[in-house]
Amino acid sequence: MLDFAELGGSGRKLEQLVRELLLQRGFDPQWSGVGPDGDRDLTFIERGSDLLGSKPRKWLVSCKDFSASGRAVGVDEANGVLEQVRHHAAQGFLLVCTTHPTASLVTRLESLERESSDGLVVHYWDDVVLERLLSTPRCWAIAQQFMPKTTDAWKIFATDSPNRWVAAHRGYYFRLSSRTAGGMRYDLESLDRRIDEIEAIASQLGVEIRLRAVWHNDTHGSGYTWYLDCISPYGDDLPNPETVLKSLGDGVAREDGQWHSFDIEHYNVSLSDHYDRDHYERYERLPAYL
Repeated sequence: MLDFAELGGSGRKLEQLVRELLLQRGFDPQWSGVGPDGDRDLTFIERGSDLLGSKPRKWLVSCKDFSASGRAVGVDEANGVLEQVRHHAAQGFLLVCTTHPTASLVTRLESLERESSDGLVVHYWDDVVLERLLSTPRCWAIAQQFMPKTTDAWKIFATDSPNRWVAAHRGYYFRLSSRTAGGMRYDLESLDRRIDEIEAIASQLGVEIRLRAVWHNDTHGSGYTWYLDCISPYGDDLPNPETVLKSLGDGVAREDGQWHSFDIEHYNVSLSDHYDRDHYERYERLPAYL
């Protein structure tokens, strides 16, 4: 489970986390100027459907981080909601909290929506919803950014295929697959040691190495193939591919009794606004069975 106490309790990091979530899910979050409560406010635009005229709706977000105390968010937090919404010319109000709202607060929010004369929409995300939103391959990077301690452990997501998974671990997002179906049979401690080795080699060579996939030939338990990208900015020399393979110990059996081989793509990249070290294009070269 995610430990939202890592956010610090001030509410500022929760606001930043929510902003990143909204960006990731295709909304348009923005910080306002100073609001009625003397602080900046977070708003976002919900785009309408093209089939219905693409009429957008503006939402005001209120973030309450009570993770340190664990207490619920009480009904007093509904005070002034209508005034805040009108100040921002919003049509929706979203409460985001790291614990949960009390029953009286939920009732109050529902009554605000029901009694509104201008079609106000009210919704809330509690800790359960937040964790569900973050616990996806698409958004796990956000959880790792804001809660590094509780996201350091392996996070593995199932796919539609019984021998394919998506893993998020130590800042990497990569595919796991096995030759045959029947459950995941990975030695995660061994994979962690290999990641340690990869990061050490990358540091020695002065490049960035990103993990894209690991394939397990589990039919005979004979080994793993690692798919890596070796990345350097334009203008920097890429290391000799053979040097990288030799440094990684390509084709060498390790203490786990498995052979580990490495498939490496080498890139010089432009660090423009289009660049992302885990851009989806970086995964398109992978074999179809991954």
